[in-house]
Amino acid sequence: METYQENGVTRVRQRPGPKNALGFVKFLFPNDFKIYLHDTPNHERFKEDIRAFRHGCIRVEKPAELARWVLGWPADKVQSEMDNPPDNKSVKVPQKIPVYITYFTLQVNDDGSV
Repeated sequence: METYQENGVTRVRQRPGPKNALGFVKFLFPNDFKIYLHDTPNHERFKEDIRAFRHGCIRVEKPAELARWVLGWPADKVQSEMDNPPDNKSVKVPQKIPVYITYFTLQVNDDGSV
């Protein structure tokens, strides 16, 4: 953990690394809800039916593939950045990419129908 200053307020955050709950990559995009996409060290969670094991943002199952597509980098460069992360590095996306997120709620009835 480490402390840092933001707008005159001292905050605490988890440092990058293999045990970071957000993994090695975080994809920020403009939105009013502070939602972002992120890697995870808990890839086994993708195999579970219950998807509520998160803090509100969206886990990305294949972050290296998404980073390659978004940044236009070759696989070896993305993997090198993920394997040897600096303390905190931001990379600007070369072009604007629209992001659409839709959540649906469903109910399973007693007879098993949705």
